[in-house]
Amino acid sequence: MASTFFARIKRTNNVFETSFSTSTASTFRKTALFADCRFLSLTVVSVAANNSSKYASENSGSNLTKFIGGHGTSIGGIIVDSGNFDWEAFPERQPALNNPDPSYGGAIWTEAVKPLGPIAYILKARTTILRDMGAAMSPFNAFMFIQGLETLALRMREHSSNAEKVAEYLSNHDSVESVSYPSHMEGYAKERADKYLSKGNGGLMGFEIKGGIEAGKKFINALEMVYHVANIGDSRSLAIHPGSTTHSQLNEEELLAAGITPGYVRLSIGLEHIDDIIADFEQALAKI
Repeated sequence: MASTFFARIKRTNNVFETSFSTSTASTFRKTALFADCRFLSLTVVSVAANNSSKYASENSGSNLTKFIGGHGTSIGGIIVDSGNFDWEAFPERQPALNNPDPSYGGAIWTEAVKPLGPIAYILKARTTILRDMGAAMSPFNAFMFIQGLETLALRMREHSSNAEKVAEYLSNHDSVESVSYPSHMEGYAKERADKYLSKGNGGLMGFEIKGGIEAGKKFINALEMVYHVANIGDSRSLAIHPGSTTHSQLNEEELLAAGITPGYVRLSIGLEHIDDIIADFEQALAKI
């Protein structure tokens, strides 16, 4: 089952990346540059960042637990190989792929894959690294991810649509100081968002609530429908105040160094009706 899942993921045309993690707008400014990298190592899967290989990303490592799974039921990860990188061009930089592999009968991976194409990296990862490290997911987790994958494109459109409306609502609310979302960025970050996130900006965002850490706590505690969960990428809307939860052991200076301001709230906008999502935020903000 796990190998079947791997093959199905590889055949998809889109790679869904993240724009935000726990921290504030600085995170997007960094991840918006993802296409300048040839090899990606990503923590979560979220925004419909389209075909990353189109923008010179040869390999992407992503988390399946978030948007691909979509329901927070399983833990897993994936490596997506575009199949476009010439692993023989600079053999001295890729000795593990261009020299005999003593752990696999002396196979030279760049030569062994010639009938299949330039997939030496992903084949070695599948045959030796996975074998040695044992990081194979269970068949049931693979099944759950396949179920999520089948509706990924549909869900990402709705995540993006709802998030755009929430960002617009929050940006006009008197209790909100600022909103961190690709369509509300300016300058370089906005240019990158418009170029690379052409199929939607995804469901992740953050906002700075007026009143600092105490206001952030009150907002979270007042939510009735939106879940207070540290995960992201669920079909349900999720919210967390990092300063008083996931990063509460840091002092003020350390929080700011991590890009976490006192009133920062991270949101993962789900698939509920937009009126219900906004209504919950409205009543929670009114109680601050």
